[in-house]
Amino acid sequence: MLTGNILIAEDEKGIRDGLRLFLKREGHSIFTAADGKDALEIIEKNDIDLVISDLKMPRVDGEELLAFIKKEYPGIKVIILTGHGS
Repeated sequence: MLTGNILIAEDEKGIRDGLRLFLKREGHSIFTAADGKDALEIIEKNDIDLVISDLKMPRVDGEELLAFIKKEYPGIKVIILTGHGS
């Protein structure tokens, strides 16, 4: 099984912690951020393979985070999650 460095950017603590526990059990190294701005700082300081991000977050939202990653770190894979129907 391949493992990697995963960043979870999610403002809801319960979802963030649930994802962290599950992915850590699978052998991945996990970083967490409560908003997009903190996620940007983590990406700039660490070798991140995958970002799992909420769409709606304070300070920097998921769309802004995705645009930054694709421009500055195109090798990082991104999964966007949302609980909003629209």
